[in-house]
Amino acid sequence: MRGVIVLALGLLLLPGAPAATQPHPPFTVEVVPGDNAIALIGDMSKGVADAFRAALAKAPKTTLVLMETHVGNLAEGLALHAIIKAHALDTSVKLGCDTICTVIFLAGKRRHAGHQSIFRLHRTTTLDGQETPMADIMLRGIFLQAGVADWFVDRILDTPRDGEWLPSLDELMRAGVATMTDFARPR
Repeated sequence: MRGVIVLALGLLLLPGAPAATQPHPPFTVEVVPGDNAIALIGDMSKGVADAFRAALAKAPKTTLVLMETHVGNLAEGLALHAIIKAHALDTSVKLGCDTICTVIFLAGKRRHAGHQSIFRLHRTTTLDGQETPMADIMLRGIFLQAGVADWFVDRILDTPRDGEWLPSLDELMRAGVATMTDFARPR
């Protein structure tokens, strides 16, 4: 699986892609004092994984990643996924989360979602906006490796990049995307 992800990532990052515009606020990574948590807010754009590593170094007792993100860079999403998984951190989405955010969310040891959590899901694309079979294979692998049901992944891949699917909390739980519906955190 790791080889497929590396190969797919290479294809997704081909040079010559036009620069992406940022319709949403740039990212914010901040340690949440007293909560053993780090918040990831905004676009998952270039540099967010390095900022997260720096925040984790400042707060090594972190157990939870709180997320509210809009759009994202797949390479940064994969880097965050690896960091969160390596540190066995829990993940939580209280409000909004797009496809790249969901890739990050799936790295959580425990994955918290609530009734206000909105997951906006669609196929992922290369940097130049192309939907490719390799991107689909990589996305499917990440979701299945995290224990997400096939029917859920099929529904994402049936949703074009310019569309969105908003699964219900029940669908998120049944598919294995979210593993908990409360926001209680162990101390």
